[in-house]
Amino acid sequence: ADLAETVFAAARERAAEYGVDIDTDVRLGTPAQAILHGAEDFDAVVIGSHGGSVADRLFVGNVARTVFRRSPIPVIVVR
Repeated sequence: ADLAETVFAAARERAAEYGVDIDTDVRLGTPAQAILHGAEDFDAVVIGSHGGSVADRLFVGNVARTVFRRSPIPVIVVR
């Protein structure tokens, strides 16, 4: 949660530079299910397309794909 807060704080600062407020949230559990479970509380989901290593790319890529296919709200996949 501490690492996530560091990343989210930087994202909020960057968004504020453009006059945009963003909400962030940290949840525990299987990544895709945790994201999908809370998705309706937000306007959109922003998710990375993959991680760094080959194993991360397979795992996180699968998370992004699952969220993209099942989300009830718009999903923005970034690279």
